[in-house]
Amino acid sequence: MAAAEQYIQLAKTLPAQLQRFFARWPPAAILPHNAATPKTGFQEITPNPFKSQKHAVTGKWHDPVYSMRRQAEIVKLARQHGVEELLPPTVKGTEYRIAHRVEHGLRVKGTGVGQKVKGKIHERMVQP
Repeated sequence: MAAAEQYIQLAKTLPAQLQRFFARWPPAAILPHNAATPKTGFQEITPNPFKSQKHAVTGKWHDPVYSMRRQAEIVKLARQHGVEELLPPTVKGTEYRIAHRVEHGLRVKGTGVGQKVKGKIHERMVQP
């Protein structure tokens, strides 16, 4: 019981925007395993609020619940308060960004195959 109260007090220290997000989309990590919390119909059809969803009948794509800008704001707040791992997967998350950087490397304009970098050599080099 004391641990649950401690988590509640910790959750109350989060900003209001994060509190609302976790109230609407509670992460599986903090829900009890035996608790049968009924999900709303909206939560059942959109398991990840950060991704587009395809309607089962019409085949039309519905926009994510949270836009990219709002996703970035939520991820930044969660990162500052140390709860980023509780968020659903998103392209704005640190984990995705690091994986993307490892896969694609640091892309500098003009360094691709068959491309030339602008400027003279002495303009591009740092001279001691």
